Amino acid sequence: MRLPTWDQFSGLFEHPGSDAVRKARASLKADYPEELDGYGDEHDYLDLFRHVFEIVIDWRQGMSSLLECLEEWLPPGEIQVEADDDDERTTVHFAGRTCEFHWPGFHHETFGEDLTTLEALLRDAYVLRVFYEGGVSDSWEFLVVPANLWTRAEKHHGLARMSVILKSHESILPLDEPFDGSLRYQAPALASSPPRRLGLLVFLGVCAASSIPLMNIYNSYNRVKANQPISCERMKINVLGKLKPEQADMLIENMRERSQCI
Repeated sequence: MRLPTWDQFSGLFEHPGSDAVRKARASLKADYPEELDGYGDEHDYLDLFRHVFEIVIDWRQGMSSLLECLEEWLPPGEIQVEADDDDERTTVHFAGRTCEFHWPGFHHETFGEDLTTLEALLRDAYVLRVFYEGGVSDSWEFLVVPANLWTRAEKHHGLARMSVILKSHESILPLDEPFDGSLRYQAPALASSPPRRLGLLVFLGVCAASSIPLMNIYNSYNRVKANQPISCERMKINVLGKLKPEQADMLIENMRERSQCI
């Protein structure tokens, strides 16, 4: 079984000189001394990680070669692969689910479709990605990551970093941007949408709390016009003028969603 720990996987997206990468490097060397014999501090951490965890296949050989590797890579017995005598049909069992792969001709003809089927079979358990360094060839280098680690890394580092070197097979081609592997640790972290959404909610909460004195002023203003509906735009002009425009917009939108103004 070869699956990365959190520290080892997260180290891919940290600055090479950081304590996190030094810790991840030491962890890899301790766990895989034979595989990393001869690798030193002069080697990029990505090189070490790939040497230990990548699954290299010739995609022209089709899905069968990847399935064979997965049987060895995942915990014993977690995935079962059964091929018929003619090697034209393979049945795969995983997590109580079953799927069949049919190869009446050359295996590579259905490789893309087979990868999509495999990802659906592994859902909620493992994420399958392709290592990318600015080009594709006959050999594809795959990484299998536990889904919980992938989700954690997505929240911690953001997809802007992760997608630099780890891509879904569907997004490999076409790519028209120059490859810069350093963006895996230089791109802004926390770029995924859930943290941004959380940050927005926190920001709205702060704005709401700071606007209490303004709301007291507005309540007095509103009692004068008690029979008129509250106007969000008028509130923004008359009451929230002391806030920055973007703060006022966010607060008004939040109040509109709560039906506190129209």
